[in-house]
Parts: sequence; C-alpha cells; structure tokens
Amino acid sequence: MYVLFTEMVILILALLICMWLPCSALDYHDVASVNARCQRICDQWDLLGTLTTQRRTALDVSSQTYHFLSLTYKVEVLEYIYM
Repeated sequence: MYVLFTEMVILILALLICMWLPCSALDYHDVASVNARCQRICDQWDLLGTLTTQRRTALDVSSQTYHFLSLTYKVEVLEYIYM
C-alpha cells in the first residue's frame, strides 16, 4: 500500500513539474523526450481515473446485488419459519 502511495506522489510531482515548468522555456536541448514523458504520465493518470471509475461502479453494482440477495434470502427464511 505504501509503495503504491509513493508511486502516486511521484507521478503527481512529475505532472506538476511538467505543467508549471515547460522545458522549452528553459532552452533544454531534449525538450521532445521530456514532453513525451510528461504526456505518458498524463495518459497514465487518465487511465488510472478511468479504471478507478470502473472499479467504483463494479463495487456499487456488487454491493446492490449483495443487498438485494441478502434481503431476499431473509424474507424467504422468514416466510419458511412462519409457515
């Protein structure tokens, strides 16, 4: 868990650096590769956001299904007991 958090912090810092400190303004000789890396980082964050949304949706559906089944099962058990 700590490793994942650390990697996320590093990605955030890299993204912020890429956004606020463009290499072209510093006359850096390898601007293209740095910009490409920044774009890959942004793409990874977009993918992470998409995957997080998909996971949240799947968890919500699973939770609703569990809730429905647990209520249904309890009702069936109660009907059986009181018959």
